[in-house]
Amino acid sequence: EDGTYIRKYAFSMCKEIGILEIDNAKTNIGAHAFDGCISMYEANLGYNITEIGIYAFNRCKSLEKIEIKHPLEEISTKCFAQCNSLTTIELPQGLKKIGAKAFYGCNNLTEIILPNTINNIEEQAFSYCSNIENINLPNEITHIGQKAFWQCENLQAIQIPETLEILGEDAFGNCNNLTQIIFNAEKCKTNKPAFGYTTKAKNLKIGNNVQIIDNRIFEGINIDKIEIPQNVSEIRAKAFANSTLNDITLLSNNIEIPLELRKSNEN
Repeated sequence: EDGTYIRKYAFSMCKEIGILEIDNAKTNIGAHAFDGCISMYEANLGYNITEIGIYAFNRCKSLEKIEIKHPLEEISTKCFAQCNSLTTIELPQGLKKIGAKAFYGCNNLTEIILPNTINNIEEQAFSYCSNIENINLPNEITHIGQKAFWQCENLQAIQIPETLEILGEDAFGNCNNLTQIIFNAEKCKTNKPAFGYTTKAKNLKIGNNVQIIDNRIFEGINIDKIEIPQNVSEIRAKAFANSTLNDITLLSNNIEIPLELRKSNEN
């Protein structure tokens, strides 16, 4: 330790730590500081922690409880990856960014409470969190990265807020039990399938304020019918390519639909 800073690798692979108490004098936790502390089951971070380095609690396989008291701006890359005993976590208000693979492989995580200040969830942040059943995305979010929720096999419903601007490839891919999608993003950009291999997504609702349905966004999705609201001005190429869609209702007559949807519309 050095004053207010816990140095990188300071306690990495210390297998005897069970409970971690960080006092209020500390402000920074360095990269890999507690990486591989496989016996740690509880971590209480001080009120003045403002930065947690990459891989800080990576592979803490016994960690069941972590309390973050101070409003961080970022959960860094692989900060809590492969914490297999973690079942629930509440992230603090003020948090803006969840880094790449931050909770990757936390396969017993069932509940994540996100603050309404988050605007960026990076690639694979929650990949292989196979026991998450639902998650409430905050209304401030603008970016969800590639495979952010890949193979969250028990995720059942998701609502995409109006503010979302970027949705990465397979952001919700391989979510095999995802049955309900409410898509409210007004002008979301993506050129790759975002919901690939979601074999049970029978209920897809497009919000009334959506203006553009971008290229390939729902490619391969398993739905039978859909209603396109009046405010949608453009459905881009392959937006629903290779889907099981056979019934489409357009509430606007001033919209050009891509080739793969014309047959459904004629029926």
